[in-house]
Amino acid sequence: FFKRKQIKSIYGVDEEASRDFFPLPHVVKGALDLLQRQYGLNFSLIQPEGEMKPWSEDVSVYSVTDNDGNLKGHVYLDPYMRDDKGYQGGDRGWYISLRSNSEVAGTTSVGCIVMSLGTPGYGKPSLLSFNEVEEFFRLIGKAVINLVGSRKWAETSGRTGVEWDALNVVPELMTHWLTVPQFLQSISCHWSTGEQLSQLEVENQIAARKHMTGYSLSQQLFKAVYDLSFYSPEYEGEQYQSLCERLTSQYLVLSREPEDCFPLYFEDMMAGSWSAGYYSHLWSRMLAADLFSAYWETGWNDTAAVEAVSANLMKYMSAGSSAPTAQLFREFRGRDPNPEALMISLGLSGSRTPKKRVASES
Repeated sequence: FFKRKQIKSIYGVDEEASRDFFPLPHVVKGALDLLQRQYGLNFSLIQPEGEMKPWSEDVSVYSVTDNDGNLKGHVYLDPYMRDDKGYQGGDRGWYISLRSNSEVAGTTSVGCIVMSLGTPGYGKPSLLSFNEVEEFFRLIGKAVINLVGSRKWAETSGRTGVEWDALNVVPELMTHWLTVPQFLQSISCHWSTGEQLSQLEVENQIAARKHMTGYSLSQQLFKAVYDLSFYSPEYEGEQYQSLCERLTSQYLVLSREPEDCFPLYFEDMMAGSWSAGYYSHLWSRMLAADLFSAYWETGWNDTAAVEAVSANLMKYMSAGSSAPTAQLFREFRGRDPNPEALMISLGLSGSRTPKKRVASES
């Protein structure tokens, strides 16, 4: 609540008012145009029948080809709320892989993007908050991996078999396109007037994204370290409350409330699928920021150089789990990853371009 109030006061960004500039059809078009322009993926809207017919009239189906016309797969987009759908918030969704690429089986990718956005009505399209735009780009990233990761076996294609701490690298990388002012401005379009966000409004929207990132980062680090410590052998000699108190003083900016019953509500660790792996979310963000920083190092005015970065990124994304992520990263960046690009993207370091570092011999 107070964060939203501060963002509105400092940057003039109102989360609800900004929805008018992000109608879903225009955001989808902007994302698909980006994939075609940078990564050579062409999305064509189709109306299949038979076993490929969608389960609702709200669902769109896209056939995806590369620039040579080779079929890469199909993507279903199910964006709106319905009574028969799960709901975990408009800014939360799922990408469901229905089939992976396989050269042996001769199959192509099929997947579905599922969200719970507000339904359009009375001539007004579904309008997205900036957080919902970010989530859509994450899901697009998951679809891209499934589409381009074509290997001999389905088990090494797409996201199947990728290490947990690298599973969300490409989804997080796609959200970094929203930090590029000219791109963010291009996908903004007032649903009624067609007006784009001004340059100042774009800069304020990007700056608002970084508000209180240090506080949020300390919270994520606290949870990640607690999760690892809880499932480590050392934990056997320490009560979970004592562990929480010890790590609180090390990682959190503010003291916890007396009524705080952490970690009982920490679902990812206690009841989810990320036990002893919660750190993977932050690690993926670090790798994604480092990979995307190659664009900033190149500069956006050199079109050929930007296209070369995208071509090399396609090699990274299409590898699936056929090679370790560490090897793929070093081949792309020529060095080991470091957190500097993440700190820059969060506004916690001043330089746009991370310092280059030689890869280690190991």
